[in-house]
Amino acid sequence: MADEHDRQGDDLPELGRALRRLYQPSADVPADTDAAIRAALRLGFAESRRKRLVFARRLAPFAAVAAAAAVVLLAIWLATLGPPSAPPQPAVARTDPADLDQNGTVDILDAFHLARHLEAGEAIDAALDLNRDGAIDSLDVDRIALRAVSLTPGAG
Repeated sequence: MADEHDRQGDDLPELGRALRRLYQPSADVPADTDAAIRAALRLGFAESRRKRLVFARRLAPFAAVAAAAAVVLLAIWLATLGPPSAPPQPAVARTDPADLDQNGTVDILDAFHLARHLEAGEAIDAALDLNRDGAIDSLDVDRIALRAVSLTPGAG
């Protein structure tokens, strides 16, 4: 097996010579023609480079303005993404005594607020006697809670 490998190494120089013969140029290019072609290529490349530089110089002021505008727009966009503001409270008087937080709907938080006021022993508006039994107590809290979770509007 080693003999076979050694023979392959001997064939490589001959393979290289055969490839050079196969891909050798068919005609020699005179040195002056070769120099003229290279000069024309250099001139063409120099011209295209000059055009790119002129274009870049003309575009530079606009690029700076565009970058500044992008920064301003980004700052405005980020400023508008701040935390959402609370919805404005209605200017009308409270129409439902059970709406303790005056957000326009009777929800479970209203029942929670009344329960906290009762627990703290605070003075409570007489209009919150929702079951009309003469006392503001846990039954009134239950009535607000039932109304908050009711599927029928105005029930409770």
